[in-house]
Amino acid sequence: MADESSKKDPAWKYGRLQNEQDINTFVCGFCLKVTKGGVYRLKQHLVGGYRNAIACKKCPDHVKEEIRDYMSKKKEIKEQRNLIVDIDVQDYGMEDEDEGSISVNNRATSSGSSLKKPRQKGPMDAFFTPNPESVVQNRKNDKGKQTSLNAA
Repeated sequence: MADESSKKDPAWKYGRLQNEQDINTFVCGFCLKVTKGGVYRLKQHLVGGYRNAIACKKCPDHVKEEIRDYMSKKKEIKEQRNLIVDIDVQDYGMEDEDEGSISVNNRATSSGSSLKKPRQKGPMDAFFTPNPESVVQNRKNDKGKQTSLNAA
């Protein structure tokens, strides 16, 4: 059963659950079409233009605009939450100059492309994730030889 906190989505005004026990099956309030896939699929049905759902022909333009604005706002908030910050290893007390700083850029584009977003990295990754430039440089310098313990 859907609780009141999950009903903040404006799509709840324009559709209802087919069965109170099944939160994935909605009935459109305009054309009475049954959509499976939750409230997100209902929003896709109301707005139209998605391959996952057939557009509602009876949905008024002001409702389409309201749902479209809500969906784009939620998408922006989610993208902002998933932005990856630059991690500077020296900020965490490491003095090894070979590590440098780890910088990962967000590859999501605003054009709405469906590129998979990179895994979000946290501060601990600075200690365990090698810097790609230093790995390549070490490979070139070592020439595939294993260092001995006595060399140090």
